[in-house]
Amino acid sequence: MTQAEPARRSRPAALVPATYVILRREGASGTEVLLQLRQGTPYMDGWWACGAAGHVEPGESFWRAGVREAAEEIGVGLSEDDLEHVATLQRTVALPYPREQRVDVFVTTELWEGQPRAAEADRAAEVRWWPLDDLPERVVPHERRALEALAAGARGALLTHGFAQRLALIAAVGRNGVIGDGSAMPWHLPEDLRFFKETTMGGVLVMGRGTWDSIGRALPGRRTIVVTRQRDWSAPGAEVAHSCLLPRPCSWPATARSSSPEAARSTPRPSSTPTGWCSPRSTSSRRAAPASPRWTRSGGRRHVASLAPETSRPGSPGIGGEPEAAMVP
Repeated sequence: MTQAEPARRSRPAALVPATYVILRREGASGTEVLLQLRQGTPYMDGWWACGAAGHVEPGESFWRAGVREAAEEIGVGLSEDDLEHVATLQRTVALPYPREQRVDVFVTTELWEGQPRAAEADRAAEVRWWPLDDLPERVVPHERRALEALAAGARGALLTHGFAQRLALIAAVGRNGVIGDGSAMPWHLPEDLRFFKETTMGGVLVMGRGTWDSIGRALPGRRTIVVTRQRDWSAPGAEVAHSCLLPRPCSWPATARSSSPEAARSTPRPSSTPTGWCSPRSTSSRRAAPASPRWTRSGGRRHVASLAPETSRPGSPGIGGEPEAAMVP
């Protein structure tokens, strides 16, 4: 046990509640649901999500939050009495002592007043009706799980997500967004390096060639996969992939972890896209390379994304999970 572990264990983890509203109607090909295309946020832009969703405010019920979010985000009026509980989904991240967990309550209704629209144009590019049995490919992963539960006829299901994570992206991020200084790290913090080692030991490191060059060798106790476009590149102790569409021999084992302080910037984006990273705290304000806008920044806090198949709790509908999870900022 490291000196920092007792403090992490004693720190109370926050429980963040949110309500997601799924409007549904009967279309020409069966049940349709209203989804919004996210934009202008640091989380899952370009992905489809439930028509309305948001945090439950202090003193507010899950039901009331759903009514409020529907009015704010899609401009429709709902009644709490018309909302049906589809599922409650508990989410976590792949840290030994996570700072928070999420409790997402999904509700649905066929009754509303007004015409649904993208009422917050800075946060949603559009809203669109989609067949429930033919959803778009890019649906926010944990929301897809609830939509699949709805398609299976679930009511009151209890689901979990993120407890069997397979992929964590790790980046050391300064409070001003810095993640690197050329090919070097702009700081040397023993606690950050210890955190990286503890999180990745026994798993798989996936990194870009530039990150490999900055490290200079394979780290002990971990399998290393280097992603590079150079077809003739090789190095002792490294396996080579030329795309993040990795072949089966390079697929993630149960303990896989990725990557290094520069990997989020240098590695091509995977097809099943992690949407955040695990970021050791750094208070540095040194000017250097900014973090890529593709990835969710945590402002110096530890944050994780994952790829993990999940199943529902025994006794609730057996809904298979997308191999991906992420914490909402």
